[in-house]
Amino acid sequence: MTSSSLGSRSPALLCLFHASNEIVEFVLPVMQDMTPWQVLLNSSGSALSDNSQMIAAQQTITLTPFTTYVLLNEVKEIETREQEQ
Repeated sequence: MTSSSLGSRSPALLCLFHASNEIVEFVLPVMQDMTPWQVLLNSSGSALSDNSQMIAAQQTITLTPFTTYVLLNEVKEIETREQEQ
């Protein structure tokens, strides 16, 4: 994908740093013209630690104490968006 096919949108990187000793739930945001969130890093050791895992927007993830999540949400290609319209 070239920068011209991305238009004015760039991929979104979401970093969650959980420094508390309590469990917290986080709802992944919805991004216009974006794909599901891809887990790039999960330090919790849970089933979500598979870095190839894709998680849909608005899904709740549970952050265990002292964990870090890094997620990537890429822009759909313009050709794909035009076909959907």
